[in-house]
Formats: sequence, structure tokens, C-alpha cells
Amino acid sequence: MMNNKTQKWLIGLVIALAVINVSLLVFVWRGHAKLREQMPSRRERIERPELTGRSIIRDLEMNKDQRDQFRSFFEMHRNRMDSMGMMLREAKNNVNRAIIENDSAALKTANEELFQIQRAAELETQQLTRSLTRIATDEQKRRFLQSMENVLIHQPNRRTGRKGQ
Repeated sequence: MMNNKTQKWLIGLVIALAVINVSLLVFVWRGHAKLREQMPSRRERIERPELTGRSIIRDLEMNKDQRDQFRSFFEMHRNRMDSMGMMLREAKNNVNRAIIENDSAALKTANEELFQIQRAAELETQQLTRSLTRIATDEQKRRFLQSMENVLIHQPNRRTGRKGQ
């Protein structure tokens, strides 16, 4: 059996631990609440601009012929971009491997490969824009430029994901 002094000490320790736990919970909860306040609202996240095939067709109010042509262009574009995406991931992996292995020759080669793939992806995107300009009216071209500016202003560092055409 424990003596009275030991019991009081253990009770005090349990109470102190309970107070510490409650304090930590309050601290974590306040931090969580602050983070939630800083996050954009669900509505704002949904309304973030992005350019997908569907949004371009909708925003530019394309007619049926334009839609059909643009869907064809966009499908070819996505297939090429998907292929480049796989190559890009492999190239980035090669860069990381060369860095970790401290192999400067391999790093130089991997970086050159990475930059070439990134350049090809940018040129592919430019080609899609050229295709769009061949079928768009002047007003649609103006709207497209406005949409692009809106996306670039609101999402300069956003990592894009595929959400459909």
C-alpha cells in the first residue's frame, strides 16, 4: 500500500499532466483554427480560375464546328503532354539521383535533358494556342488572353492537375 504522501504526490502529478494535456490541446486547436482562417473558403477554391478544354470552350462560347476542332486539338495536346509528363518525371528523378550521388557530369547531362523536355512542353502549349487562334474569332482571342492573364495572376505557383477536358 502507498502512504498518504505518495498518493498526494501522484494525484498532483496526474492533475499537472491533465492541465498540460488540456493546454496542448488548446494550443493545437488554436493553431488549427488560424490555419483554417488563412485557407481560402471552399467557394473560393472552387472558383479558382484554370484553363481546361471545357473552360476554354465555355468561356469563348465556341460554336459546334469550333468545339469539334478544338476538342481534336486539345486531345492531341493532352496525349503529347502526358507523354512529356512521364519523361519529365524521369528526368527530374535523374537530376535528384545525380545530386544525391554527387555526380556533377551526370547532373549536367540530366539538367540538359530536363530543360529540353520543359522547353518541348512549353512549345507544345504554344502550339495549342496557335491551333486555337486559327479557329477563334478576334473576340474569342481577346477573351482567351483575358482568361490566361486571370489564371496567371491568381495561380502563379499552382501545381496543375488534370480535371478533365
